[in-house]
Amino acid sequence: MNAWLYQRLNHEAKAWPYHVGNRPKQRESIRRDLQHIKDALTAKGGHVTVGHGGNTLKAVGHDGNNFTLSGFGSYDVETYRRCGIPVVDYTTADYGKLCDLICHGPMVAVGDRDHANLGPFYGSEAFGLTTLPEHLRRAKAIGSTVHNA
Repeated sequence: MNAWLYQRLNHEAKAWPYHVGNRPKQRESIRRDLQHIKDALTAKGGHVTVGHGGNTLKAVGHDGNNFTLSGFGSYDVETYRRCGIPVVDYTTADYGKLCDLICHGPMVAVGDRDHANLGPFYGSEAFGLTTLPEHLRRAKAIGSTVHNA
């Protein structure tokens, strides 16, 4: 693990109110965050989106289930970006076109599952699915900033 990554994760673990003074909980938090970063780097379509309300990491966990993690600071985003995870910053995009892209889809397919057979509750029938590179192309076209694509 890189020293800067450990320093960031360690600082974040120590700053969390529930972990103050509890080193075992801080270590558990660091291991969990490292696993999330590894999962995002290895998952097909794993990426981070940044919007006006915060950021979301989308990936597939080591157990095979998709997950999302939300955050509210640029701290997480910088960590993800430096680790090489694709980051889409929508805050620079034209807001009207962004609403069109987000509300009308298609959604990014994350993982190797057969998305066509998941049903409407996953949005696959309502919005359709696309690959991450195609979504990044569309995001760039409306003015979003993309890192690690």
